[in-house]
Amino acid sequence: MCNLRQPYGLILGDVSIQSQNKGKTYRLKFEWSDINKDYAFHVYDLFKEWILTEPKAQTRINSNGNEVVTWRFQTFSHEAFNENPRASDGGSVLRTRRPGL
Repeated sequence: MCNLRQPYGLILGDVSIQSQNKGKTYRLKFEWSDINKDYAFHVYDLFKEWILTEPKAQTRINSNGNEVVTWRFQTFSHEAFNENPRASDGGSVLRTRRPGL
């Protein structure tokens, strides 16, 4: 089962928050390189109640001309991701409502 505080530490690296309806709801988009495939599936297992499809591989050519494989998945949009959880010291963990979204 997913604790909704979990994604906020991940956002510093390989997760983004997006809104498609001007901030009414948000979704989380996850992406990791192929070397972190096992970790991607671990995170997927934590969030699978919020995700409609399993992680998918995407292959692209990077700016150096090398083939790169990443694993990506996303949650469905939901109001639960609108909340701004608090750190144990009472401070904000992450501001999820960015201006212009």
